Amino acid sequence: MPLLRFPCGNLRIPDLDRVFCYDTPKLLRCYDFKPGLVYRAGIVFIILYCIGFVLVVNQRYLEQSCAVGVATVEMAPSYDKLIPSKISPDTPEETKGNERRLMEAEADKKGMWDRYDLVFPPTEVGGFFIPTRVQRTTGQTMKACPDKTSKFPDCKKKMPIYSGLKYPGSQNCMEYTWCPKFGQGGVDSTQEDLDSEMLGEVELVFNLHLNWFPLEQPAKFVSHSAKMKLSEIMKLAEIKDIAEVQKTGCVIYTQFSFGSATKACGTADKCEPELQVLRLDDPKDKDTEGFRMRRATYYRGNGTLPKEMRDVSRVFGIRIVATASGYGETFSVLNATLQVASCLAMWQLVYFVADLFCIYLNLKALKYYPEKFVQTPDFGKLKAQEEAAKIDAQANQKGKRPRRNRARLKASGEEEEEEEE
Repeated sequence: MPLLRFPCGNLRIPDLDRVFCYDTPKLLRCYDFKPGLVYRAGIVFIILYCIGFVLVVNQRYLEQSCAVGVATVEMAPSYDKLIPSKISPDTPEETKGNERRLMEAEADKKGMWDRYDLVFPPTEVGGFFIPTRVQRTTGQTMKACPDKTSKFPDCKKKMPIYSGLKYPGSQNCMEYTWCPKFGQGGVDSTQEDLDSEMLGEVELVFNLHLNWFPLEQPAKFVSHSAKMKLSEIMKLAEIKDIAEVQKTGCVIYTQFSFGSATKACGTADKCEPELQVLRLDDPKDKDTEGFRMRRATYYRGNGTLPKEMRDVSRVFGIRIVATASGYGETFSVLNATLQVASCLAMWQLVYFVADLFCIYLNLKALKYYPEKFVQTPDFGKLKAQEEAAKIDAQANQKGKRPRRNRARLKASGEEEEEEEE
């Protein structure tokens, strides 16, 4: 070690060759085809795994991301056509007399629906509803009225039905409720069927918004719009015509996918979404068939003391549920580095497996064992000799004549002698 002298002291600089030395393992070449075959087979397996499975098949050097977005559905602003409807009586067939004749007179009544009447609710995230059939009872008020579905004296013994009472002039039980009851109001209870062909021409706009790469920028969104006719969506849901679901309605699920696990998108701007349409309700099950909802409009009638009145409706229609999702991938330096490091680690593992076979599982293991492991000398004796040499060196530096080292004599087994002055 070089010595540097300073006024305040001396400083030794360490040898850089010793500080930055390089240690490398010693390799043993075995002329035996069995451990060599194990080693070569491991190398081939690692090459097939790293190149074939990791890089080609699974593409582990890429970063995948599943994006879930928001989809909104609305009627096209440019659609301004009126959809006609046919209004017919919605009263039991056994109704007789003047009430029945009034209903027949109202059978040819027509109605017109525009875009403001069709869309309810006006706005909804991920959903849309358009009616196909409406059952309506108007002018209801709270009072006592007959229940045409029950016959006297089979009246229930609990409220709100009057126990044991019969409505005057009829064979029905009396009930205190919103009268006339839904579907029992004579000319005030109607059924309105919208024109199915005109409904098929309704244009819907799907607005899609979802987050995309890079993940470090969560505010980066991709927007996309798609316009389709209602008839086209129904055909994708395997419904031939809207008239097929005119009475019961249906529920349709639409999913817009920007790429998939088998065909991912690197850039969403250049990736066109794929539409998947599925009918959710089961037409074979009466309990889950179709879609219906109830609506009520409250108001007050004319007069000195106006009573609260309402118009109640049961609406059957097409319910559309829309979602947007994406599956993208991009090159990742972190994933690529991780895969390279894994392959290099597996490469070193091959040596370990081949050594296990060569030393412990081979028939010639006893011959390879001494070649693999080298026995070192007894470092305890070497250390004693080094200590004795240091003591001799220190004695010689003091200017005294050489003397025998007692530690060395004890280590060598010689007898101890007294030193003469």
